[in-house]
Amino acid sequence: MFAARYTCPGILGIILLAAGCNGPSAEGEYEQSKQVDQGFADQIAAAGGSAKKEGRALVQGKYEGNGWFIDLSGDTITDELVDLIVANRVKDPVFELNLSGSTVTDEQLGKLDAGKVLQQVFILDLTNTGITDAGLDKCQNVHTLSELKIKGSKVTKEGADRLADRKIKHPATPGPFKQKPKVDL
Repeated sequence: MFAARYTCPGILGIILLAAGCNGPSAEGEYEQSKQVDQGFADQIAAAGGSAKKEGRALVQGKYEGNGWFIDLSGDTITDELVDLIVANRVKDPVFELNLSGSTVTDEQLGKLDAGKVLQQVFILDLTNTGITDAGLDKCQNVHTLSELKIKGSKVTKEGADRLADRKIKHPATPGPFKQKPKVDL
């Protein structure tokens, strides 16, 4: 029996040529996906940052999926850049977001949260930014946040505690994450 890489529309994988489906190959879809990822990384680089996509496990030894590690430290954060990150999040989650020393605003942080960018962020670095308690108060979707770096920002311990309490009480927070994140204040 002869097998080849073909897919039916909307289905990825290897199926038998005898099935008679002549859709685009899985290899072509994979290459297209890689090009989209590279385009996103290139746009982040053009803004002065870096973005790399890697796998992440929530529990040691258990593979959970691929996501982005984005570093925009020291960069000017524009609303267009925030929109780009939100739009890309639909395809893949963000696991780490470094905005230290950047121009990120409370409103932009709120927009990232509303766009569900922060849902699967494990490490959020807001060190030496102008972020205040009002910015953290906009964050309602930080379900896996394990580390919050806010040293040199305008965030208070009380603001960080409110964020931690919301995270713990949120029904979408997975059981292993129903604890306060480590806070570097």
